[in-house]
Amino acid sequence: MNKEQKILIEDLASECSSLQELGEKLDRTQERARQILHETGIHKRVLEYWKELRDEKREVREKQKEKCLSSIILMLLYETAKREQNSAFQKALEFKYFNEKKQNNYQSRLSLEQLEKLFEICYSGKSYELKEISEKTKISGQRIGEIIREAKVPAPYLLRTRTLLTEEQKKQIKRAKNTELNKQDIAYFLKLPHHAVNTRFKRKRTKSYKIASQVYEAQDLGFAIPEIAELVERSEDRVKRIIKQKPETEPKITEALSILYNKKFEKPYL
Repeated sequence: MNKEQKILIEDLASECSSLQELGEKLDRTQERARQILHETGIHKRVLEYWKELRDEKREVREKQKEKCLSSIILMLLYETAKREQNSAFQKALEFKYFNEKKQNNYQSRLSLEQLEKLFEICYSGKSYELKEISEKTKISGQRIGEIIREAKVPAPYLLRTRTLLTEEQKKQIKRAKNTELNKQDIAYFLKLPHHAVNTRFKRKRTKSYKIASQVYEAQDLGFAIPEIAELVERSEDRVKRIIKQKPETEPKITEALSILYNKKFEKPYL
């Protein structure tokens, strides 16, 4: 067998998945096909290649079978929910089945329990903060909005009211750029909603001074460390560290407040 014939046999073998297929292509018996592979010296390599192909096909078939069974179960559950008039569970099944058909990876990974909880809230007729819904369902706020729009169900979250800032408040936010405060701190010290600051102030997340300010105020009021820890919802060790850092931190907060309000602050809190 010359080199060209060996290359031809190897190419034909790569297009097959068994000796029977190779024999048919060569117009030879299965046994003769085996002998030819031996003669070319690729018998072992070809058999290993065919085994890998069979394993891959088997894996694909198993996945298709699992997906088919999953779809059947979902459809049966959907029909049951429909008969029992369980709107939330029905919508959850409908949504999950629909998204699995669309192969939307994130949406299809959501559990039925998460979706049912979300749709229960949607159909409850009550309004919640988006953060509260997210905590109840373990679904991010962004995804909740996407699901509600796609499923076409009532939005259960409270719409954020627009905050109209005074000229002085706008100036305060502008002056905040000259401080070390982050956006959360600025909203806290100016007593403004976070979104009112967030849309007007761009800064990467930095160290927060909000808790330190609360700790120092509680300390000046005579609260003990265990009481302060309970008030600010931090551990006693954390409170002790904040108090230990007071000589360094307090001047930064008082300076920031002086800049925000354009007047001298002696204490690190309002």
